[in-house]
Amino acid sequence: MRDGFVYEDTGLRNYEKRHGNFEATVKGAICTVLNAYFLRNIANDAKKSTLLGFTARTIAAVLAADLGLYMGHMYLDLAKVKGNGTLLDRARCAFKKHHDDPTDYVDAPLSYVILIALPAMIGFASLSMFTENSKLKSMYSVLGISTCLGPLAHKYAHQRNHEKDIPGIVRILQDIGFLITPSQHRKHHEIPDNFGNWGFFLNFANVVMHPFEEKMHAMWKSRQ
Repeated sequence: MRDGFVYEDTGLRNYEKRHGNFEATVKGAICTVLNAYFLRNIANDAKKSTLLGFTARTIAAVLAADLGLYMGHMYLDLAKVKGNGTLLDRARCAFKKHHDDPTDYVDAPLSYVILIALPAMIGFASLSMFTENSKLKSMYSVLGISTCLGPLAHKYAHQRNHEKDIPGIVRILQDIGFLITPSQHRKHHEIPDNFGNWGFFLNFANVVMHPFEEKMHAMWKSRQ
């Protein structure tokens, strides 16, 4: 029970059982097509732009995506579940269930983890389609791909915390503090109210937002 409601299982553990393999396969195919579209936009911009301009825009978009994922994670953790059956409410419930059972990310296939990002990916693809500006298309595409990679970084942090194998390159990126680290994310699950360390992709947002988290927690508690 959460926020006074009893919910159906909206987490990752039984995704295929609830939705069927066909639906999961179709959604996975859509993610693949969208990522191919994003990569094409990025490649087109790279051909037309200076190296400095393209690199600066790409880095800015990746960091913006990281901050956006941080804020989205914070909202889904803290917002109350209303039990109205909407997609957003199901997402809120899924994140709260994840705190009850963090191993759902460890056990879920990569393809199902990526599906979490599908609504946002569709949104960024739509924005990209409605502009002829190659620079904007590229930035929307970087945002879309970053949104897809965020849940994977989250999954790998959990897998390492539960002593599961992860790709060597991911382990290196965690160790140098580029991706969210297992220790940081473990703290997120251990501290009261799961408040803070909402990084979901890179370590950047955790570092930038950490100085404000104590004050944010006090403000949030005062409104409960």
